[in-house]
Amino acid sequence: MQPSSVRSALKSRIDCGLRRRFHKRAARTAVDQDILAQVVHGVTSFPENFHLHPKLHGFVERRKKLSKGWACRLGLWETLAFGTLVLEGTPVRLSGQDSGRGTFSQRHLGFYDSETGRKYTPLQHLAPDQARFDVFDSSLSEYAVMGLSSATAWPTR
Repeated sequence: MQPSSVRSALKSRIDCGLRRRFHKRAARTAVDQDILAQVVHGVTSFPENFHLHPKLHGFVERRKKLSKGWACRLGLWETLAFGTLVLEGTPVRLSGQDSGRGTFSQRHLGFYDSETGRKYTPLQHLAPDQARFDVFDSSLSEYAVMGLSSATAWPTR
């Protein structure tokens, strides 16, 4: 048997074995476009009395435009993933340095009112029956992250 045919035979055996092994475990991961549109609308809409910083208007408008053709950037895809999870009932909690804004300002999960300083997190307001969404910014140290995580993990009543 030629080396290339041995490789080919092994590859087909491995492929078939993997397909049989994982085929039944495949989960449906698609999301309806209506749900994606609901998330985009939610993360690009703000309360009437909220004053978005003027520099962020362009960012929010680009998010709206990008979602029309679904040619999104990583930050919006990530936000869509978080939004669909909470709408499906899965709580999401992020903790770390710049978790809300993102290291390169790509995320912007929390916005601050430019007049009052009040924080608004759009992913907490997608639907009345959604799961909880929390994002905590902490300093970049393992001890700080562990302390914040354990402090915020306790149930509140």
